[in-house]
This record gives sequence, C-alpha cells and structure tokens, in this order.
Amino acid sequence: MAEEMQMTGGEALRVLEDFVLDKEVLAELEPYLSEINIFDVLKLKEHEIRHSNVLAWLLDPKGSHGLGDAFTRLFISRVISRNRSVPGLDVMKWSYLNLSDCEIQREKHWPDTGTRDSLDILLTAYQPAGLDYLIAVENKVRSSEGPDQTARYRAHLEAENPASVKMLVYLTARDEEPGDERWATLSYCDIYEILGHILKHKAMSPEAELILNNYRKVCADVMGIYDAKLRKKVKKIYREHKAAIDLINRYKPDLQWDIADYLHGKLDDLRNREIYLQREAGFPDRAGNIGFGVNAQKSYIRFTTYTMDSYIRPFDEASSCWNTYDNYCYEFSFTRNGDKMSVSFTMLLNVKDLSPDSEQYLRGSGIMERSGYRGKSGEKKHFRVAFAPLKSPGFSEDAEIEELKPMLDVYFEKVIEKIDEVENAVPCPPHLAVLRKSAWPVE
Repeated sequence: MAEEMQMTGGEALRVLEDFVLDKEVLAELEPYLSEINIFDVLKLKEHEIRHSNVLAWLLDPKGSHGLGDAFTRLFISRVISRNRSVPGLDVMKWSYLNLSDCEIQREKHWPDTGTRDSLDILLTAYQPAGLDYLIAVENKVRSSEGPDQTARYRAHLEAENPASVKMLVYLTARDEEPGDERWATLSYCDIYEILGHILKHKAMSPEAELILNNYRKVCADVMGIYDAKLRKKVKKIYREHKAAIDLINRYKPDLQWDIADYLHGKLDDLRNREIYLQREAGFPDRAGNIGFGVNAQKSYIRFTTYTMDSYIRPFDEASSCWNTYDNYCYEFSFTRNGDKMSVSFTMLLNVKDLSPDSEQYLRGSGIMERSGYRGKSGEKKHFRVAFAPLKSPGFSEDAEIEELKPMLDVYFEKVIEKIDEVENAVPCPPHLAVLRKSAWPVE
C-alpha cells in the first residue's frame, strides 16, 4: 500500500494497463470466475439473517430441498459429538428422535418478557408420547453475543417450555464460547463438513445440489477454507501485479464510499448555494459558511464552518488532535450493528494542547453545556463530543446508493438544522448573517 500511495496518477494508470494487458495470467482464473454462486449474486453470504434462513430451510425435514431429515440428523449428531460435556444431550434419546412432525420458527420472539430478544432458529419436534424436543440455534457470523444473551434465551425457553427436552446450539464463525455454559457450540466448519457428506452420499435434485454446493462454498469463505490450487494461482498473480491489485482493492465499488461521496457532494452544493447568496447580497467574501477544508474519507467526512471558526478560533499551526489547525470539526461517521449500517453526525472538540482555561476550551465547553451532552465516557483521546450524535435510519450493507438517496436527503436536512441550532447560539460574522435570512431562489 505504501508503494501505491507514492505513485503519481500516470504511474497508477500504467500499472492498471499492464495488469489488463496480461491476458495469459488472467486466463488462469477463468475456470474459477465462470462459476456462478447464487449467494454471491444476491450478496447474502456475510449476513446472519440470510444464513439463518438457509439453515432453517435445511433443518426442516419437510423442506423443499427433498433431503428429508438427513441434514437435521447429521446436525444433531455433530452437536452431540462436539459437546459431550454439555448436560442434557443424551445420545440415545436424540439419535432416535422422531422427526416426522416438526415446526420451524425464525426470529422467535418472547413479547411477554418486555424485551426485544429474538432467537434465530427454533425447531420443535413433536413426539407421539407428548414430550416435545426443541433445537434452539443462535447464529453468529460477524457479531458476538450480547450481554447475557444466551442466558436470557435459555430462561425464556425454560419458562415457555419447562417440560421439553432442549438442545441449545451456539453457531459461530469466530470460534468463541457462549456466555451460558448450557449451550453447545458448533462452527461453520461443521456445517461445511455436513454439507460435504450429504453431497457425497445423498441423492437429490439438480436444483438442491446446486444450492447445497453454493452454500458450502459460502461456509468455506466464512471460515477461510480455500482451494489449494486456486490459492497458489492467486498468490502468483498477486506477486506479479501487486501494485495494480492493491489499487483496484482500494478503489473498488463500496457502499460506504458511495455514501461518503454523496454527502460530500451535498456539502459542496450547500457551499455553492451560500456563495451565491453572499454574492447576491453584495458581500465581497464569497466563501459561504461551509469551510473549504472538507476532508472526505471512507470512514468519515469532516468539515468546518466560518461561523464556528470565528467562535472557536483555529491554531496558528497544525497541532490539533487531527493534525490540522482546527480546534473543532463537524463529522459524519459510519457505525455498524449486526447486518445494519447507519450514518452518524456530531461535532468533535479538540482538547490537545489546550489548557482548560483557554478561550477555545471554554467556548467548546459552553456548546456542550447548552446541548446537555456529556457522552458515555467523557473525553476520548484528545477530543470531546459536543452534542449527542444525530443518527440516520439503519440500512443494509448490500443496499444500493440510489435507493438510499431519498433517506440521505432527509437526513442531511436534519443535519443542517442541527448545525443551524448550534450556530444560532454563537455570535455570527456580519457577512454570514445573510445565510440565515435568505432563501435559495426557486427556479
């Protein structure tokens, strides 16, 4: 990456051209590139909800896969063999379990508990003798267990089904243990091996075989299980075209980059609007309120305003915690929660190289006092958070930027309202007052 960062634009273009022209080395990958994986096409492989949907389908003996209870029995056997010390997993009882009458539930809720808890998969095997068997699966692909999550889920199941026999399974791609010791553990390596056994020994329709093969490759990707021959070819190509591949990887299409570019563009539009209003009002300073120092990255967008610059003055040299002249910045950032992403906006206040009795520190404290925000842990590193972050609605990481634009437009307007709220409480330079009193002309 260091080599790529030092390249000029012309050099970067040259390494990309050399990579594209090397048809021989790219031809070695064509047999692998021609393989179609439906989970890649639908962008499902890293999302727990989608994994749980496939696993629930496989665990259902009456599922359209036509495998009957083959997957379910292998799943049960693997859980018991991997967790012999977990109480309640009686080999004989579970091995001869009647699976002719089963019910599968996804996102099992317990509304009476007053919580938002939801178990990923619950299989209920109704027995002729009347003693039901439950298989509960809590699935973790990218996330980790929440505080006391498995203990709460077990308590819910015990309260709702006190007499049933239960198998509690914590399925993970990260080789971690559940908080509650009554849960058995299973990994996506186990799912990969179960699917391999079924594909080798079980007759099925071509459609089911395609889906199982595709999903098995997804499990391999999740756990980092790679084709040795393909790995060797890729390493060879990477060595020969490292600079080009690093460049492609850095600038490949990415929703987070798309959102950052879109918000950056809206900031530019706002600045141009403000410059127009200043020009129409006859002010010689046509800089608008949004500062020229917009810093757009994949993980954040930071900018300043002239109103706030006049109130919390910059340093005379680049000595802030961001290595800039600024003693504050407005910031858009990105946060993730499971399969969802959101945009967050706030103001960060520099405290590096500021004494508590300095003008900049005290004025920053004044903004915090007016907002009533103290944050979850006070000062972090060398900055403070001025007001509670304004968050956008959550959205899927496999969403398209076009479908998110209406939501981002509404969110951006709320951000501007927040900036106005903060800056209306501080002195405003005369040449910027026009921005608060004028409207953008309607064409």
